[in-house]
Amino acid sequence: QHPFAQFYLTTDLHIASLGAHDGTDGAVIITGTGSSGFSQCAGQQRFLGGHGFPLGDKAGGAWLGLAAVQAALLALDNLGPATSLSQAVLAKTHSQDSTALMDQFCGQPSAPYGQLAALVFDEAAKGDAVAKAIVADGAGYLSNMVLQLTELGPIKVAFIGGLGGIWQPWLSD
Repeated sequence: QHPFAQFYLTTDLHIASLGAHDGTDGAVIITGTGSSGFSQCAGQQRFLGGHGFPLGDKAGGAWLGLAAVQAALLALDNLGPATSLSQAVLAKTHSQDSTALMDQFCGQPSAPYGQLAALVFDEAAKGDAVAKAIVADGAGYLSNMVLQLTELGPIKVAFIGGLGGIWQPWLSD
């Protein structure tokens, strides 16, 4: 029982889309610590991603940070390139070796990983090959998400969240 004549139960993605598109058809892609997408067109809705870290949320900050930590661990073991991204991760985390880096991140939730996302973009912009590959992978995922979300019809897409604007230059036309 409730005191209201009627009410609607919906998701944060749907609400974000309603706000971004003033109640009209449209799509949103949220990229912050995680990532997810939603579109509504002609009464049809589509939800993508939002599977949670570490299983999904590709192109979210936690995913970027996890990739950076993995790259640093490979570099420390001489199994991957020693790149400026790896050095930036070690400097940011004050880690001297793989054990120290593992101690900081093993079993951690998404937030500590998400704090490394800016490093990946910074090093990619400087030309670091490993960082550029990580960003290209995430941008490819988001570009594909746009295609999937707009399959329902020609609608506007809004990128929101802490990384929303940062991704734009990396996306396909």
